[in-house]
Amino acid sequence: MAKFASPLEASSYLHPERHVEFGALRQKTIQQMTERGIEYSTLAEHPVSWADDQDPFGHVMTQAYAHVNGKCFNRFLESFHEKLQDEFPRFMSGRGIGPMTNKLNLTIKTPIKYPDLLLTGIRIAERGKRVNLREEGGVYLGLHESLRARAAKSAEALKAWEEGRKERKNVAKL
Repeated sequence: MAKFASPLEASSYLHPERHVEFGALRQKTIQQMTERGIEYSTLAEHPVSWADDQDPFGHVMTQAYAHVNGKCFNRFLESFHEKLQDEFPRFMSGRGIGPMTNKLNLTIKTPIKYPDLLLTGIRIAERGKRVNLREEGGVYLGLHESLRARAAKSAEALKAWEEGRKERKNVAKL
């Protein structure tokens, strides 16, 4: 992780002109995420809050990760608006067919702390089949086809990234 001259510089991503210091790093991170099959439209930034996210010892608390996941999942659902149009408010209110998640897998690879900034996004890997969207027809048929195409595109991008990674590992370092 880069060292900063001051705490103010370290949290400069919160400033309105944040693109100056962090622009190149942000763009590189976004490129890496999309290469791994993360959907660009679902990306979101989550700055770590000094007061809300940490315990007295400076560790980010577990509920902060769930909160980040919730915001990310909501961005994913908002991406359905294009296909659902007028049905979208009903979908989001849980009337009839609506969104639900029953599982959250979390692997913490690197501890985070203030003033870190998380960039998150969604890669569609699986779809539950509690409701058959094809049988529902109408806008839900379009949503079903869109989700299938998005899942295939994400899987293809991830596979290409993983294959490229394997090739780089097999190259001798001289």
